[in-house]
Amino acid sequence: MKGIILIFSFLTTLLNNSLALECYSCGWDAGNVDENCVKEPSLVNNGVLVCDKRYCYSIRVEQAGKVTSMYRSCADKPQYINKLIKYDDFKIYHMACTTTLCNSGSGKEIYGSGSGSSGILYVPGYGYGGSTALKSKYTHLILLVVVVVYRFM
Repeated sequence: MKGIILIFSFLTTLLNNSLALECYSCGWDAGNVDENCVKEPSLVNNGVLVCDKRYCYSIRVEQAGKVTSMYRSCADKPQYINKLIKYDDFKIYHMACTTTLCNSGSGKEIYGSGSGSSGILYVPGYGYGGSTALKSKYTHLILLVVVVVYRFM
């Protein structure tokens, strides 16, 4: 019995870790010399966050065509998903995606499209993206297998 519980615990931990969503996580503003968060987030020291959230996202602020701040992280429900907000003298790009390290781009295009088109529909809780529902489904499947195996031993 102890062996089965140990195997179940190991498989559950392995599953939950393998389905965790990884996102770039960094912040930058115009006073910062290091622009890796804006241009190449994969080069940011400790810039990858293992998240238990549904979305990776970025917020990019531009004024007079120049980036004034950039923020990348993860959230269950970002304030906006793939939305450009225009004001008189600046723009705010809110971009979100649901796959590992998908918030790597410029922050101006919908992640995964490469063209800035709006042809991608992101539905919270569906797909891979570290969804809690998906983890729960597989955890229950593993538990069922363990119970069946134990029952017939």
